[in-house]
Amino acid sequence: WAYVSQDFDTTSITKTIIESIDGFRCDFVSLDNLQKELGKKLSGRRYLLVLDDVWHVSPQDWERIKNFLYSGAQGSKIIVTTRIEEDANFMTTRCMSSTNAEACPWQL
Repeated sequence: WAYVSQDFDTTSITKTIIESIDGFRCDFVSLDNLQKELGKKLSGRRYLLVLDDVWHVSPQDWERIKNFLYSGAQGSKIIVTTRIEEDANFMTTRCMSSTNAEACPWQL
C-alpha cells in the first residue's frame, strides 16, 4: 500500500513500495538503486499494489514506476485511486464505485 497524494515522487513511492514488501526502512537513496531493488523483490512474485489518492502524475513518471512493476508474476494487480480523470485515463484503469455509478463520470 502506497499513499501518494499530491506529490507523485517516483523516488519516495518506489521506496514506500519496497518498505511495504520488507516491513522495514529502506536505506537506498538513488532512484536507480531503488528501482533495481524493487525489480529484485518483485521478480517472479505475484502481488497486489494499491497506489492510493494519486494526484497530478505525469505519463513519464507513471511509465518510470510501471516498468519496474512488470517483473512480478502473472496475475499481479495494481489498484489506483484518483480524483483526476486524465490520470485515470493514461494509467489504463477502470472506474469502479461500490456505492454510486455517478461517482465515476468518465468513460474508460
